[in-house]
Amino acid sequence: ANPFDEPGEADLTAHVDFATLAEAARAEGLVVHGPVTQGAFLMRLGIAERTAGLSLAAPDRAGRLATDRDRLTDPDQMGEL
Repeated sequence: ANPFDEPGEADLTAHVDFATLAEAARAEGLVVHGPVTQGAFLMRLGIAERTAGLSLAAPDRAGRLATDRDRLTDPDQMGEL
């Protein structure tokens, strides 16, 4: 899918073998940090604070926002990707 056609309407998920990528980077003398899970990455970027702010601005959507956040960050859902 072209990411510029109908943004937000297509799943652009890619499963990357980060262990192999890190090994190749180390072989070239690079320092590697990670990988980290999707959940940890998004939490460090502030998804919890962003969700809280959006929930305050749109209380009627707070439940859906929390559900969406959890889908992306919870270990039992997409958070361990």
